[in-house]
Amino acid sequence: MIVFENDFLDLKIDEKNVLIAHIKENSCDNSYIQESINQMIEGIRNIYISYQKINKPLGLLFDARNLSQILPISSIWNIAKFFGGTKDITEEIVVGSAIITSSDIVITLVNAFSKLYQNVKPMKFSKDIEEGYSFLYDLFENINSEDVNNNEIMDISDVNNLVDKYIHEGS
Repeated sequence: MIVFENDFLDLKIDEKNVLIAHIKENSCDNSYIQESINQMIEGIRNIYISYQKINKPLGLLFDARNLSQILPISSIWNIAKFFGGTKDITEEIVVGSAIITSSDIVITLVNAFSKLYQNVKPMKFSKDIEEGYSFLYDLFENINSEDVNNNEIMDISDVNNLVDKYIHEGS
């Protein structure tokens, strides 16, 4: 399910409940990047709220293989504020995060971000996207819960329907 898409990035949920933020193009100007990041944050917020309401786990995968320039500092700050303000939901629903990159720029960005936000779930850096997916899928398999139904991966069409419902209700 595509949550958000433009020339700079897309945000989607795969069939195994991994939220994927994929940077497609980075020759955009800073104001367009900032607007895209803000829209991404709003999309993630809506997904977080929806997954919290349906009590289902979510993995996060950030595919930054195409990022070759430093994001505006205001974008980094907005991302840090968002994740800092949603720590409780993150702890509740997120199984972990994978960041896919071979770029020193991205590693520098994440290091700067980690000064502003203390990660509360497992995180993995990888150059290989399949390794990132494998990391997240392994975390899904290792979820320990008293509620067996909570461990089941939801069919993506059911997720789509519930997410659409909660987004249109205005959360």
